[in-house]
Amino acid sequence: MLMARRVFPNAPNHKLGTLVNYLRLPITGQFHRALADAEATAHLFIRMHERIQERLNCPAPSCTQLLTIQRQKIGTF
Repeated sequence: MLMARRVFPNAPNHKLGTLVNYLRLPITGQFHRALADAEATAHLFIRMHERIQERLNCPAPSCTQLLTIQRQKIGTF
């Protein structure tokens, strides 16, 4: 959630279901079921990773870079 707040500051809120709808990610099942939530989280992480790659102009952001982004103030990424 911290990363999503930095990467998608204009989302209505940062609940998983809201982000999935906001970003038009695939819905593979019913929310709050383990498999569906895991798949939605994976799709969300991939989208965040793509956005970070674009903004940093970096093909493979490191774990350290991701943690740095997560710690930034909202709206500064």
